[in-house]
Amino acid sequence: MTLPTRIALAAPLALALGLGCAEDVAQFGEPELPPEGDDLVSETDGKADTGYLSTLATELEGEFAGQVLLDVSTLGEAERSEYLARLQTTPYEVKNLVMDQVKFSKNRLNTEKLHMNLYTDRVEATEIVLDGTTIRVGYKVRLESVVSHEELEKAGLSIEQILASPATALRLPADPRNVFARAAERCATGFDAGGLADYNYFYYFDPAKAGCDLSLVDATFTVSSLAPPAQTTYPEYDRLRADNKLTVFVVFNASEHEATVSDSDWGVREWRQFRGELTSRGFSKTGELTPGERFRRVKGGIEELIDLVSPRDMHDAADSDAVFRAGIAGHEVVMYNGHSFYGSLNVLRDCSVYPADTYQVFFMSSCWSYEYYTRQIFECRKTAGDAFGWDLADVVNDTQSGWFHNMAEFSRILLTNLLAGVETGGKDGRRFYTWFNVVAAMNEHAVDIFRSWNTETHEIIGVSGVRNNRYDPEARPGSEGARYAMGTAIPIPDDVAAGIDSELVVTAPVVPSRITVGVNITHPYIGDLNLVLRRGTIELPLQETDRDN
Repeated sequence: MTLPTRIALAAPLALALGLGCAEDVAQFGEPELPPEGDDLVSETDGKADTGYLSTLATELEGEFAGQVLLDVSTLGEAERSEYLARLQTTPYEVKNLVMDQVKFSKNRLNTEKLHMNLYTDRVEATEIVLDGTTIRVGYKVRLESVVSHEELEKAGLSIEQILASPATALRLPADPRNVFARAAERCATGFDAGGLADYNYFYYFDPAKAGCDLSLVDATFTVSSLAPPAQTTYPEYDRLRADNKLTVFVVFNASEHEATVSDSDWGVREWRQFRGELTSRGFSKTGELTPGERFRRVKGGIEELIDLVSPRDMHDAADSDAVFRAGIAGHEVVMYNGHSFYGSLNVLRDCSVYPADTYQVFFMSSCWSYEYYTRQIFECRKTAGDAFGWDLADVVNDTQSGWFHNMAEFSRILLTNLLAGVETGGKDGRRFYTWFNVVAAMNEHAVDIFRSWNTETHEIIGVSGVRNNRYDPEARPGSEGARYAMGTAIPIPDDVAAGIDSELVVTAPVVPSRITVGVNITHPYIGDLNLVLRRGTIELPLQETDRDN
C-alpha cells in the first residue's frame, strides 16, 4: 500500500519493518510502573568510565579505503571536464558519493562483528581523475565502529584479536548512484516484495547473489585502534540548569505502516504508557500543543517542561517534518522513538534547525541509530572552535535492533536520571549521574527484558560526543579544573622488560581534590600491560597484569 506523501520525514513508511523493530501486540503484557528510585543509577563508590560510553560495547577506529568509478559516457567532453572540475573543487559532493558507497559495506562488516558508523566528515580524496569515460575517485576514510561484547564472546573473539585481524575485503557498487534503478532485485536479498528503493538498497545489498550484474570494485576496512579513552563524564548539567528550566521534546511514532494508527499499535501503547508515567511521577498537563501536549513539574528548584507528541499526532500532521524541526529547535533534550527508516530522517541533516549556542541531549531510540544518525547530528553542531560538534550535543544511541516494547522504559529511565542530575547538580550522596551510569541503567533494562521475554536480540545503548564534556559536580565552584596533555607519542618497544617512561609536566602549582588520568595506547597486544603513575618516589599502579587471567 502507499501512504499519503504529506509526511516527508516518514516517506519510507510503506516499507516493511527491519528485523526486531516490532512485535505481536498480544505477545507481551503492559509493565507496571516501578518506583522512581528504581530508575535511578545505582549507588557506587566510584565513577570510572571508558572510551565509548556503553556497558555492553567498545568503540574502535579504522580506515576505509576504496574508489568510486563514475560512468560519464553519456556526457559530452566539455560536460565531463566540467563535472570533473566540480568534484575536484567541491569536497562536500565527493564526501556524499563516498559515504553513499561506504554504506553498502554494512552487511559484510556486520558478519565481522563490526557495527560501523555510516557517516563521517573525515574523507580524504587520494585522486580525482578522468580516465576515458570514467571519473575515478580514490579515497580513504577514518571511521568508528562498535563491537558488542556479547557478539565477541559468542564468536570466541577478544578485542585484541579484532585489533590484530587483517583488513576486511569488501565488494561494493563501483558507482553508488541510482543503484536500485540499475540493479533492481538482482543484487539484493532479504527484502519484502515491493520494499526495495534507492535509499534502503544498501541494507539488502548482496554482491554474491547469483545473477548480480552490477559493476563492482574492491575496498577494505582495517581496524587500527581503540577509540581514545574518555574521562569520567557527565551530561553538561550546569548548562541544562542555567536558567532553572529544562525543556524536553518526546515523540513516539507508529510501529505499523497502516493508513490509520490503531490503539493496538506498539507506538501508541508505548506513548500511552509513557504519558501515564509522567502523571504518576508528578507531572501535570498544562495545555494542548499543535500537535501534542505539554506537561510540567517543578522539582529541586527546576521547572521541567515536557512536550509529548503521539504517533497519531505525527501521522495526522500536514507536515511531520515541521513537527520534528520544532522539537529540535525549541528543546534542550530531544527523544525520538520510532523507526530509523534506513538512515533517511533528513531533518537531522538540516543544520538550520539546531538552536545556536545551545547544548542538547539527543536520544535516538531506533534500530542501529549509532550507525545512522550520530554523526549527522555532530556535523550540524560544529562551530569555529569545535571541529567535532561534541560541545553542543551528546547523542544517546543504539547499535542493535530496537524493540518498540522498550521505548517507553528507555525514555523514562533516561529522562528520570537526566532530571535527577539537573536537580542535584549530578551527584546525590553516593549516586553519580554520569553518562556511564545512566547508560548502564538503560542497558540493565535491555538485558533484563531480553532474558525474561526471550526476544531475539536486545538493544545496546551507548552515548557519543561526551569524551570532552567538562562538567564535574565535585570541581570547585566556577572551576572546570585544569587539563594537561603530552602531545608526543612514544613508541612501545617489544621484548624490553624495563618498558618506557612518558613524562607529563604540570606547569602550575596545584593541590587537586581529584585527578583523572587518560592514557591512549595503540599496540597489537596489551595482555601483559603494566601502567604505573610515578611522582618522585611515590608510585600508583593504574593497570597491572593479572597472571591468573
